Amino acid sequence: MGRIRLALIRPLIRKYTNSQSPAAFESSIGLVPPLNLCCLAAAAEEAGFEVAIHDCEAHQNSEKDLEEFLMSYRPDVVGISIITTNFHGALDTARIARRLVPQAKILCGGTHMMIFPEETLSYPEFDYGFIGEAERPLVQFLQSLENNTPDRAAIPGLVWREGEKVLMNRNYGFNEDLDALPFPAYHLLDLSKYQMPNAEGTVISLFLSRGCPFDCGFCYRNPQLRRLRFKSTKRAVEEIEHMIRNYSVTSINFVDEAITIQKDRFLDFCLKLKERKWDLEWQSPTRVSSIDEEIVIAAREAGCHAFRFGIESGNDKVLARINKAVTCEMSERALKLCRRHGIKTVGYFIIGYLGEDASTINQTIEFACRAHPDYAAFFPAIPMPRTRLCEECEAQGLIPKDYWRDFVLGKREDPLPFLFPNAGDLVAQAYRRFYFAPGHILSQMRTREFYRNFSKKLTFAFRLLFMRFKRGDASPEKVAP
Repeated sequence: MGRIRLALIRPLIRKYTNSQSPAAFESSIGLVPPLNLCCLAAAAEEAGFEVAIHDCEAHQNSEKDLEEFLMSYRPDVVGISIITTNFHGALDTARIARRLVPQAKILCGGTHMMIFPEETLSYPEFDYGFIGEAERPLVQFLQSLENNTPDRAAIPGLVWREGEKVLMNRNYGFNEDLDALPFPAYHLLDLSKYQMPNAEGTVISLFLSRGCPFDCGFCYRNPQLRRLRFKSTKRAVEEIEHMIRNYSVTSINFVDEAITIQKDRFLDFCLKLKERKWDLEWQSPTRVSSIDEEIVIAAREAGCHAFRFGIESGNDKVLARINKAVTCEMSERALKLCRRHGIKTVGYFIIGYLGEDASTINQTIEFACRAHPDYAAFFPAIPMPRTRLCEECEAQGLIPKDYWRDFVLGKREDPLPFLFPNAGDLVAQAYRRFYFAPGHILSQMRTREFYRNFSKKLTFAFRLLFMRFKRGDASPEKVAP
């Protein structure tokens, strides 16, 4: 067998149950490139394999574009990324691949595979799956396929079928040394298709670290996902330089879940970035408990223009129930620090968490309006699979037991009920109260950005006025700008 041709696909969106309405969501907040696929592609290319990426979301979910890509590229191996809420989109994508390139081996991966490996491989459309970080295991798999020496048991995290049985290697794929990974293969994407509403020019995503040691109730975490690892500052700066030189990147979206958690490391990174004097802006999520004035000043001087915070609630008892390990006072302090030093902020809020009442929900909306991050996004509480929130809701009989497993197996398509009655209406109300608050409007009018993007702001305001919550999609028709 000659050199293998690998196709990596971000799948079509289908039956996006219990998550954001994708078309409306992307029309308002833009689209970031699939960093996970670019990392996998880079590892495969480094090993000498031919790779192409097709991003269905960047092609407006066009089935025709997907078919044309598969027919023209004729891959030997197709890899599809899966998130549980869009499992049936990934399955439909696999079925199209099976029909058009029947000789190809079809692989799947993503955090979803840590939760539902056997259920996923019960579908004949998927030949193999990967649990864990798959850069090195994917290369091992391709090499074994190329050399016709399949040693499945030697490939970390591999999932496969033998007859009616689904087998898997429990030593999941894991990269201890992030510096050893090649730079993401962004040359395989048309970067003009990607943008973020608060970023200018060519934007890409990168990470300085992997893992998150925290244990929020709404988030799935296993021991591997909690393992925090960092790139060296030297490697991180080299990667950024590569992106600027090769792709004319002007804006970076860091996806780290704990970018500021090791203060000295972060300050060193900011110092080295500042010394380069690049025409570059960047943003990142972080925790309100993991910043102080020194961090904010260093970040701003290094080109940071926005921090995104999971504030979640305006009630400390609700935050304790979430196990967020922060307080409302911490959130207010973090927002004030950023405002003082010219860093914009995005706040994410949950409406209707388990145990909430009308009073606590109103406190969250009032807190968002009072603390006024530059942008806010509100979402109903959704018990995602294998989270503590999901387990608590099942124990209390609020959601069907094994709902998500049955969803993956195609036994049900109905959305989960809200944990608080009319949470969708309250989400829509929260958006209107926040964005139409006089203080928010005045603060936006004082920025050049407001007038530069005035037509978009006007369109967004119009959408807010007529926002309705579509329960089947579990999201407002239009969300954050």
